[in-house]
Amino acid sequence: LPLARCPLVFWPCMAALAYTVKPFFFLVFPCVSLATAAVVARLASRPAAPATAPGFLGRVLGEIGVISYSIYLLHGPLLAFAAKALRAAFPAHGFSPVEMGGCLALFCAALFAVSWLFYRWVELPGIGLGKGVLKRMQPEPAPASRCNASKA
Repeated sequence: LPLARCPLVFWPCMAALAYTVKPFFFLVFPCVSLATAAVVARLASRPAAPATAPGFLGRVLGEIGVISYSIYLLHGPLLAFAAKALRAAFPAHGFSPVEMGGCLALFCAALFAVSWLFYRWVELPGIGLGKGVLKRMQPEPAPASRCNASKA
Protein backbone atom coordinates (compact mmCIF):
# COMPACT_ATOMS: atom_id res chain seq x y z
CA LEU A 1 0.00 0.00 0.00
CA PRO A 2 2.36 2.75 -1.17
CA LEU A 3 -0.26 5.47 -0.74
CA ALA A 4 -0.45 4.71 2.99
CA ARG A 5 2.90 6.45 3.44
CA CYS A 6 1.79 9.56 1.53
CA PRO A 7 0.94 12.58 3.71
CA LEU A 8 -2.85 12.85 3.83
CA VAL A 9 -2.84 16.55 2.91
CA PHE A 10 -0.76 16.09 -0.27
CA TRP A 11 -3.47 14.93 -2.72
CA PRO A 12 -6.21 17.29 -1.44
CA CYS A 13 -3.75 20.19 -1.86
CA MET A 14 -2.93 18.99 -5.37
CA ALA A 15 -6.67 18.80 -6.13
CA ALA A 16 -7.19 22.35 -4.84
CA LEU A 17 -4.25 23.57 -6.92
CA ALA A 18 -5.57 21.81 -10.03
CA TYR A 19 -9.01 23.31 -9.37
CA THR A 20 -7.68 26.84 -9.18
CA VAL A 21 -5.24 26.70 -12.14
CA LYS A 22 -7.39 26.35 -15.26
CA PRO A 23 -4.92 24.36 -17.44
CA PHE A 24 -4.72 21.69 -14.73
CA PHE A 25 -8.48 21.45 -14.05
CA PHE A 26 -8.64 18.04 -15.76
CA LEU A 27 -6.47 16.68 -12.92
CA VAL A 28 -9.02 17.46 -10.18
CA PHE A 29 -10.80 14.09 -10.38
CA PRO A 30 -7.59 12.00 -10.37
CA CYS A 31 -6.24 14.01 -7.41
CA VAL A 32 -9.45 13.56 -5.42
CA SER A 33 -9.41 9.84 -6.32
CA LEU A 34 -5.83 9.52 -5.12
CA ALA A 35 -6.70 11.41 -1.93
CA THR A 36 -9.49 8.93 -1.29
CA ALA A 37 -7.20 5.99 -2.07
CA ALA A 38 -4.57 7.38 0.32
CA VAL A 39 -7.11 7.58 3.16
CA VAL A 40 -8.36 4.04 2.43
CA ALA A 41 -4.77 2.74 2.24
CA ARG A 42 -3.93 4.42 5.55
CA LEU A 43 -6.99 2.88 7.20
CA ALA A 44 -6.30 -0.55 5.68
CA SER A 45 -2.68 -0.55 6.85
CA ARG A 46 -3.58 0.05 10.50
CA PRO A 47 -3.45 -2.97 12.79
CA ALA A 48 -6.78 -4.70 13.17
CA ALA A 49 -8.76 -3.89 16.28
CA PRO A 50 -9.71 -6.84 18.47
CA ALA A 51 -13.05 -8.29 17.42
CA THR A 52 -15.94 -7.81 19.79
CA ALA A 53 -19.42 -9.26 19.65
CA PRO A 54 -21.76 -6.81 17.93
CA GLY A 55 -24.57 -5.30 19.92
CA PHE A 56 -28.18 -5.07 18.80
CA LEU A 57 -27.48 -2.29 16.30
CA GLY A 58 -24.51 -4.20 14.88
CA ARG A 59 -26.63 -7.32 14.37
CA VAL A 60 -29.40 -5.30 12.67
CA LEU A 61 -26.91 -3.57 10.39
CA GLY A 62 -25.31 -6.94 9.65
CA GLU A 63 -28.67 -8.39 8.58
CA ILE A 64 -29.36 -5.33 6.43
CA GLY A 65 -25.92 -5.80 4.89
CA VAL A 66 -26.74 -9.41 3.99
CA ILE A 67 -29.88 -8.35 2.09
CA SER A 68 -28.41 -5.07 0.78
CA TYR A 69 -28.12 -6.27 -2.82
CA SER A 70 -31.80 -7.24 -2.80
CA ILE A 71 -32.63 -3.82 -1.33
CA TYR A 72 -30.59 -2.22 -4.12
CA LEU A 73 -32.40 -4.23 -6.80
CA LEU A 74 -35.92 -3.75 -5.46
CA HIS A 75 -36.07 -0.26 -3.96
CA GLY A 76 -36.53 1.62 -7.25
CA PRO A 77 -39.45 -0.40 -8.65
CA LEU A 78 -41.11 -0.71 -5.24
CA LEU A 79 -40.76 3.01 -4.55
CA ALA A 80 -42.31 3.86 -7.93
CA PHE A 81 -45.16 1.42 -7.28
CA ALA A 82 -45.74 2.75 -3.75
CA ALA A 83 -45.84 6.36 -4.96
CA LYS A 84 -48.39 5.52 -7.68
CA ALA A 85 -50.48 3.45 -5.29
CA LEU A 86 -50.45 6.21 -2.67
CA ARG A 87 -51.51 8.86 -5.21
CA ALA A 88 -54.25 6.57 -6.54
CA ALA A 89 -55.55 5.79 -3.05
CA PHE A 90 -55.56 9.44 -1.91
CA PRO A 91 -55.76 11.60 -5.05
CA ALA A 92 -56.76 14.88 -3.38
CA HIS A 93 -54.80 14.55 -0.15
CA GLY A 94 -51.73 16.69 0.45
CA PHE A 95 -49.45 14.77 2.77
CA SER A 96 -47.81 16.58 5.70
CA PRO A 97 -44.14 15.91 6.51
CA VAL A 98 -45.20 13.71 9.45
CA GLU A 99 -47.48 11.65 7.21
CA MET A 100 -44.73 11.34 4.59
CA GLY A 101 -42.33 10.18 7.32
CA GLY A 102 -44.83 7.53 8.38
CA CYS A 103 -45.28 6.41 4.79
CA LEU A 104 -41.51 6.22 4.40
CA ALA A 105 -41.19 4.12 7.56
CA LEU A 106 -43.88 1.74 6.31
CA PHE A 107 -42.18 1.59 2.91
CA CYS A 108 -38.82 0.75 4.52
CA ALA A 109 -40.39 -2.02 6.60
CA ALA A 110 -42.09 -3.47 3.51
CA LEU A 111 -38.89 -3.09 1.47
CA PHE A 112 -36.81 -4.95 4.07
CA ALA A 113 -39.39 -7.75 4.28
CA VAL A 114 -39.65 -8.16 0.49
CA SER A 115 -35.86 -7.92 0.15
CA TRP A 116 -35.36 -10.63 2.77
CA LEU A 117 -37.79 -12.91 0.90
CA PHE A 118 -36.08 -12.10 -2.41
CA TYR A 119 -32.69 -12.91 -0.85
CA ARG A 120 -33.92 -16.25 0.55
CA TRP A 121 -35.91 -17.40 -2.51
CA VAL A 122 -34.04 -15.84 -5.46
CA GLU A 123 -30.51 -14.81 -4.52
CA LEU A 124 -29.43 -17.86 -2.49
CA PRO A 125 -30.74 -20.39 -5.05
CA GLY A 126 -29.08 -18.35 -7.81
CA ILE A 127 -25.77 -18.41 -5.95
CA GLY A 128 -26.09 -22.17 -5.50
CA LEU A 129 -26.90 -22.62 -9.18
CA GLY A 130 -23.90 -20.52 -10.18
CA LYS A 131 -21.59 -22.53 -7.92
CA GLY A 132 -22.93 -25.75 -9.44
CA VAL A 133 -22.34 -24.49 -12.98
CA LEU A 134 -18.81 -23.39 -12.11
CA LYS A 135 -18.10 -26.75 -10.49
CA ARG A 136 -19.26 -28.58 -13.64
CA MET A 137 -17.13 -26.32 -15.85
CA GLN A 138 -13.91 -27.13 -13.97
CA PRO A 139 -11.87 -29.89 -15.58
CA GLU A 140 -11.63 -33.22 -13.84
CA PRO A 141 -8.37 -33.64 -11.92
CA ALA A 142 -5.95 -35.99 -13.62
CA PRO A 143 -5.73 -39.40 -11.98
CA ALA A 144 -2.64 -39.86 -9.86
CA SER A 145 0.02 -41.78 -11.76
CA ARG A 146 1.21 -44.88 -10.06
CA CYS A 147 4.86 -45.64 -10.50
CA ASN A 148 5.65 -49.26 -10.17
CA ALA A 149 9.23 -49.49 -8.96
CA SER A 150 9.34 -53.25 -9.49
CA LYS A 151 9.05 -52.87 -13.29
CA ALA A 152 12.04 -50.54 -13.45
